Amino acid sequence: MFLTPLLFIAYDKLVLPRYQTAKNDAREADTIEEQAPVIVAGVGRFGQIICRLLRANNIPIVALDHEIEQIENLRNIRIKSYFGDASRSDLLETAGIEHARLLVVAIDDRERAVGIVKHVKQFYPNVWVLARAFDRGHGYQLREAGADDVISETYHSALELGGHALTAMGVHPMRAKQMTWAFVQNEDAHADELFEAWKEIDEGISFSPRYGELFMKLEEALNTAMHQDWQAPQQEEVPVWTAPAQESNDQQESLKADSLKGD
Repeated sequence: MFLTPLLFIAYDKLVLPRYQTAKNDAREADTIEEQAPVIVAGVGRFGQIICRLLRANNIPIVALDHEIEQIENLRNIRIKSYFGDASRSDLLETAGIEHARLLVVAIDDRERAVGIVKHVKQFYPNVWVLARAFDRGHGYQLREAGADDVISETYHSALELGGHALTAMGVHPMRAKQMTWAFVQNEDAHADELFEAWKEIDEGISFSPRYGELFMKLEEALNTAMHQDWQAPQQEEVPVWTAPAQESNDQQESLKADSLKGD
């Protein structure tokens, strides 16, 4: 009886994933019946939120995943999705990658994610690629592969929780928000330097003196930013944003109509 819970844990962690992988590998990919301006590769806990947000704004999508359970979850909330390996170029072509505006890479496989980004940016350079990274190193790999925008899966949630931690320790909520903004700005200001230093790291070496020096420089700048006087932002300091080029109204209406037919 003492070993029974351990056996259940071993089954869930070791046996079941291998069985599910074998079952998924044996299944034929679905026939993709439609195309859309946005393709989402990977609809796990990360990709599902993206799909829901896009669907809520009437933006047509084609969702792909190599895990049938994830596909069924998405279908349960009436989001059109297909079973298939997004790293297969033929499936991406059928999904309309040639004419897509955006590809979101959110699959749970580091190497396959990098491979998809590299393939798409090589053959379809006009497609904007957003990629989910597991950590900083994976983010650098995706950026090197050509991703236009990379978001760490834990970065913003950790940042938000850090802001709550500051508030719990007596920092005013607005001041805590300003500190998290300063944190992001500080990271962005040093992102290119760290990326270039990372590219110089020899294969097999996980840390380099130059990278370490730059990271300490980032920490010093962050400490300075955290202790600066804060003033409410002025209207002229708010950045001006210009929307990317849109299709014509007729094209947008056609896309929405096609999406409704798919549902």
